[in-house]
Amino acid sequence: MPALSLETGLDPARIGLITGTLYAGYALALWASGFLPCGRRPAIVGGFLLTALGNVAFAHSHSLGAMLVIAALGGAGIGFYLPRGTAVLVETFGPATRARAIGWHEVAASLGLMLGPLFMGAALLWVDWRTAVSLWSVVGVATCVAVWRWVPDAPTAAARGAGARLPLDARIPALAAIGGACFAIISGFFTMLPTLAARGWGVPPAAAASFTGWTRASGLGGAFLGGFAADLAGRLPSLAAWFLLALAAAAGLVLLDYGWAFGALVMVMTIAACAGATAYYALLGDTYRPDERERVFGVIAAAASLVGSVATPVALGLALNAFSARAALLALAGAPLLGLAGLVAFRRAARGRAA
Repeated sequence: MPALSLETGLDPARIGLITGTLYAGYALALWASGFLPCGRRPAIVGGFLLTALGNVAFAHSHSLGAMLVIAALGGAGIGFYLPRGTAVLVETFGPATRARAIGWHEVAASLGLMLGPLFMGAALLWVDWRTAVSLWSVVGVATCVAVWRWVPDAPTAAARGAGARLPLDARIPALAAIGGACFAIISGFFTMLPTLAARGWGVPPAAAASFTGWTRASGLGGAFLGGFAADLAGRLPSLAAWFLLALAAAAGLVLLDYGWAFGALVMVMTIAACAGATAYYALLGDTYRPDERERVFGVIAAAASLVGSVATPVALGLALNAFSARAALLALAGAPLLGLAGLVAFRRAARGRAA
């Protein structure tokens, strides 16, 4: 994004709008995924192919309007995956080991989010951003092959849940708030971190991308720890501890300038958010029945993505554009507070249902 901004002259607010639009398409597809009249593998493979084509089209676009439309379509392609992929994990592993299994899944996801910025940081030293984005489409094609080869299929949504009602109660907004708080850090914040570093402290685009990659690498440890903590200490207690740690780290970032201490606190916050995301997915699996999961997962994940992945980069871009990088970091501190509020609401909703 900093390289795109340098070429096109787009300010941070418009950069945030592009990334927010990408995640808006993602959120809409999350909601729709569980209702698609096709099996699991076609939905996932079709989504990744759409995203790969979107990458190439985005790399050849030159206007803000075209970028917004293509970003929405590319995000939608990715959104078809999450409810289906999470359902595979929940169906395969029981409650006693579910969080650790999801932890390994999140380790792989964090590895991808780390390798992406590192690839871009290295590629920008040799080629322009358009070529680098086009080359990254190879990852989507490889994913399609892997999914078709190894992911088990499932009946179509129509056959699986014809006439089934979507459970709507207070647990849904509470879980959306918990997930949104995690996504605000591991998705929304890291989407804007290269632009924050470049605009706030004058870091070159390639160095900003590399900084994003190696700080995001801490999520590998967080996802791994989160699974063990959620299985051993419980979903809600572990989530509360991770959100408190993320809040302390976010508050510390407001007081620091770009440097090694800043990077260390970003890593602490990332570890906490990734660990919380693992516990969040395990809590989702524990809360709903098998016949409810894919549909309700999509609704909750879509709402969480709207909060964490759509609104966050837009809000951070506006704060950076109107005020400063420090103001954007201050706004980010609201994410763990939202997560703690979601935990309180979920506990109350669960007690109400039990009563």
